[in-house]
Amino acid sequence: MAITQKGTIYLVGYQPLEIVDRRYLIVDLLHTVMEKNPPGKVKDAIIDLAKNFVVTPGDFLLLNTVRNKDLIPYFQAQNPLLYDPPYVASERDIYKILQGLMSIVGTPEHVGLYVDLLNSMRTTILLGKGNMSQAEYYNCLLLLSDLNQSNTEAVDNFIASKRTPFEIPNVRKKVIFVGDPVQPEYFNQLNKQGIAVMDFVPYEFFMNPCDRIDTYYFDNPLFQQSLYMLVELRRLVSQHQPDAIIFNPGGLYLTNEEADYFIYALQKDLPVYKLPGTYIAPPIQI
Repeated sequence: MAITQKGTIYLVGYQPLEIVDRRYLIVDLLHTVMEKNPPGKVKDAIIDLAKNFVVTPGDFLLLNTVRNKDLIPYFQAQNPLLYDPPYVASERDIYKILQGLMSIVGTPEHVGLYVDLLNSMRTTILLGKGNMSQAEYYNCLLLLSDLNQSNTEAVDNFIASKRTPFEIPNVRKKVIFVGDPVQPEYFNQLNKQGIAVMDFVPYEFFMNPCDRIDTYYFDNPLFQQSLYMLVELRRLVSQHQPDAIIFNPGGLYLTNEEADYFIYALQKDLPVYKLPGTYIAPPIQI
């Protein structure tokens, strides 16, 4: 039996989709601008789109005030849905905010939400990770933000088609990538230089299965203070022992100020590289 669509929920990047009724179509405008290959930074392209973007009745715009606060004023949406945690939030605060959003775009019995489909897609990506190139894996991480516009079947079929283990030949360096989205091809460039990416931040923060939604977003470093993110970066450095960290501060997932702070804190531990924040990343020599 076909699911009757209720409307469309537009968003920019990762949002608490777990609380949304699956009868809504999810569309990440971040993907919309990246597919158009605009010059400059992703954030600037989103602002240009927002100036002429109209949310029609029955549809919603879902943003967060932690990472999207500079974008919100540009959108022509009278009542955008906002994930708006306090600067120093408690789990109770997060619970109340998510319950409020769920009362608008969720379901009365809290069943038929996107949480189960998101967890299924996470599992599929993890199971197929070993057979995908790093560019393909990163692309799947990007698609997780809107479940490939609610079309998880296409992602499942793509991953199922990958049946041969992928290995980077002649790995000589390991890095951690932190920051705004880049075209997945960038990681093919790194791999050709013998550079392997050990972690994609913040993208892999959303790969853990979600059991309790309030705890999931309370603990997520993307929506926490910079010090919390620094602690997580130090943990990843200790875990992976990388040769360098690459920062891409485009203002969406990582601001220039945050990047400078992390670089200051980590530069004595290992080499750090700072990209210009564009979605088409330049080649880098490590």
